[in-house]
Amino acid sequence: MNTPFDDIAVKLSEAGMQLREVIDEKLLHTSTFVQVCRVRYQQMYSVSEKSWKRHEEMFKNPQQGTRSITIKEMIDQSLESVEAKLNYFGFIEELNRFGRVFEQKYGVILPEYFKIRFYRNKMIEHSDKYEAYLQSSATGYTYTIGKLIIPFHSGAINTPATSPDAYTQLSAEFQALGVTLPQLDLSMMYKKYSEALFASLGQINPRLENVPKSLLSAMFTYSFPTPINDLEKYTAQLVAWLKTFQNIT
Repeated sequence: MNTPFDDIAVKLSEAGMQLREVIDEKLLHTSTFVQVCRVRYQQMYSVSEKSWKRHEEMFKNPQQGTRSITIKEMIDQSLESVEAKLNYFGFIEELNRFGRVFEQKYGVILPEYFKIRFYRNKMIEHSDKYEAYLQSSATGYTYTIGKLIIPFHSGAINTPATSPDAYTQLSAEFQALGVTLPQLDLSMMYKKYSEALFASLGQINPRLENVPKSLLSAMFTYSFPTPINDLEKYTAQLVAWLKTFQNIT
């Protein structure tokens, strides 16, 4: 299958062939990163495509949407949800890993790198949050047909009984750090919610570092933001960034 990284992968390979036996470490790092991104994209596309097809089948055969399903079918659908989250996490892990290399070796910052690093370190790295995120029925993913799946962390934002108190606590944590939190609720949808929350975090520390544990706890309770909420848009942005970094037209 095709990916957004195919064109730049070819151009990087051509550039490498022209060097022959000369080692260009910058080119090597970029080429390796692009190949990893191609694999991760294919994985995310594969599980997303399963969901698109199932969704289309349900609309073609509306009676299937109301039939009883077997335990095996239920487990399989749950497995698909876990797979979608794992693939997203895997992409985030690679962005974090190579983003660190690009920053430390070349002094450049990947698109959305600080958000990516924050999410990886606070969500993916901690086994208790990670396991709950994968298994909890209160977490899931969003997509439209033809677009890659985006996981979300729901939390109290989805529960009318607990949402007001959880939001009040979250707002108080930001206020204690001199930041007034805008009204955040499900009317924004998860994409805009994540963008707004990260913007507020950026007012505390632009690199999203040294965030107090009490604020992190309030975020987990209300709803933890996701760093990339449109994978098609992000991958296009990333490819453009990589072409500029390697001076490729």
